[in-house]
Amino acid sequence: MAKIKSVSPVSGQSYLVPTSDDRDGLREFLDINQKKQIVVVQGLGFVGTVMSLVVANSDYSDYGVIGVDQGTKDSFWKIADIKDGFCPIVSSDPIVSEFFENAKRQENFYVTHDSMAFSHADVVIVDINLDVTKIKDDI
Repeated sequence: MAKIKSVSPVSGQSYLVPTSDDRDGLREFLDINQKKQIVVVQGLGFVGTVMSLVVANSDYSDYGVIGVDQGTKDSFWKIADIKDGFCPIVSSDPIVSEFFENAKRQENFYVTHDSMAFSHADVVIVDINLDVTKIKDDI
């Protein structure tokens, strides 16, 4: 079976797309964050990653946040970049980088391709791409 690679346009890294689940990683994250509510964010594009970081840095409560995206050639690089310590999005807002570094230090943000993450969620947030084109009415 051919190995599929996912290449990050942000870090330039090339990652092998996994062919197995991520149960061990999820279990370790959940053990570290066992006293926290778990928020799972579906989608790690710009909006989903920022939403994950905002929740992980909440001033109101302590959350464990799991970001989930597809384990595909086009998407897995986001998961792998985050696991390697790179923020996969580019933003002019410096608070995004600050929140990313805080979440790494607090160990309350984890990313995975494993849909088993949803079974551990107290809250699910869905941030997925929705490309729509508005058709102008001439009425």
